[in-house]
Amino acid sequence: MADMADNLLVKKPDLEETILGSGARTVPSSEVVSKQLVNPHAVRRHHDPMDLVSLAREVQQADQFVKATTGGKLQVIVDNIRYLQEQAQKILESAQRDAQLHHASCNFTKVPGHCYHLYERADGTTYFSMLSPQEWGSSHPGHTHLGTYRLEHDRSWTPKEDIPERSKDIEAIDRTIHAHSAIGYINRT
Repeated sequence: MADMADNLLVKKPDLEETILGSGARTVPSSEVVSKQLVNPHAVRRHHDPMDLVSLAREVQQADQFVKATTGGKLQVIVDNIRYLQEQAQKILESAQRDAQLHHASCNFTKVPGHCYHLYERADGTTYFSMLSPQEWGSSHPGHTHLGTYRLEHDRSWTPKEDIPERSKDIEAIDRTIHAHSAIGYINRT
């Protein structure tokens, strides 16, 4: 450590040295630095740069590094593709379900945001009712209750069991839209 400090400092017997918090010493800017600040032996490579075996080893290590990082990046893409395929499958299944629900018989105007109950008659036809099986009471026609769905504003259907989660998602989207519209309004003024 003392040898390194000698390489970084020009000493003069009549010069008062300033010691910094890190232990380094400074030389006034009016003085010419005559010593080498970098030790060439400390930064020199440990092998001959013209050694073909060393060069080949470096190329091989670089190739392995490139292969490993490329493989990692491609794995991320593969994972994203799988995720997108799963999402596409869910969207297609939801679209098919929504289409089937829109084709169910209905003797009233469906209003987005309201829940409706899907029933199946003995002949296999489906229909929507505003009444749940509990609301039918003793006058229930005996048709099979297939589920309860909420009609969304985008005309998609949400099954009753998914309504709480879907409501949270819609609220988060509304907050985001509101926050961005408020920022946009502020920036325009």
